[in-house]
Amino acid sequence: GFEITLAGVRLHGNTDTAILREACHQAGIPAEVMEAQTEAILEAMRTTVAERRHELDLVRMPGVEEVLRHLARKGALLGVATGNLEMIGWIKIERAGLREWFKFGGFSYHFPVRTELVGQAAAKARELRTNGSKEDGSSEEVKICVVGDTPRDIEAARANGLAVIAVATGQCSFEELVQLRPEVCTTSLKDLLAFT
Repeated sequence: GFEITLAGVRLHGNTDTAILREACHQAGIPAEVMEAQTEAILEAMRTTVAERRHELDLVRMPGVEEVLRHLARKGALLGVATGNLEMIGWIKIERAGLREWFKFGGFSYHFPVRTELVGQAAAKARELRTNGSKEDGSSEEVKICVVGDTPRDIEAARANGLAVIAVATGQCSFEELVQLRPEVCTTSLKDLLAFT
């Protein structure tokens, strides 16, 4: 019985669970009502995306596959950190034709704040990498770098003590991202490859 809209809710760089909470709060839905219905709503979201996956209109940015191939050749362990629910995130990655590159991910179901899901993905990367420690029992230092296109990606990397490459291919301009002082800022992943 509530009229819910995403108008006025910041979507880019947000998480599915935070978007849901903000939209419900904006619609005046009491927190206790929203909490009681959260699981049903999230399941409806998953079901809808799964059933309509063929309708997803995704854009693969220039240089993405080339960069992933380059990193994989160098032995990088590739993961994804996305504000989507896990099933929705993997569906999008599959539809974009990039699933083969990613071994793990951080998603928003348990971590509605991007900082937390990036931290969870970084912990998973460390776990996976240290399980492949050297034969003498020592382990190499795990270097993790976040690649993102929003100020929230940069903030999440910083909050977790991680390096960040900002790519101005989304809603944010190069000028906006470079002001946040990422280790690297570029207009596209294709341009980034020119410097490797």
